[in-house]
Amino acid sequence: MRLALVGWIDVWVLRNAPFVADCDESFGEAADRMALAHVNAIAVLGSERDEEVVHAAWRALSLHAIEWTNLVGEVVYGQPRVPGRALKRRGDS
Repeated sequence: MRLALVGWIDVWVLRNAPFVADCDESFGEAADRMALAHVNAIAVLGSERDEEVVHAAWRALSLHAIEWTNLVGEVVYGQPRVPGRALKRRGDS
């Protein structure tokens, strides 16, 4: 079912987004990654006592939301994304 949903999202974007030809990323996969991060963040919030683990899970979700927003800007408005910026963490090279 998840794979079908990824495909449906991609087809919808291909049919409806004016600048989709300029984008090389799957919207369906981006939505799937964000959904998985959300499920993880909710699970961690309900089961984890370590503040840093909870913070990391919610931060990961927020980075996926930023990635999604950047993708939308690219295919709807033609605004180019900054490559690789959304999911880099402090201290990553």
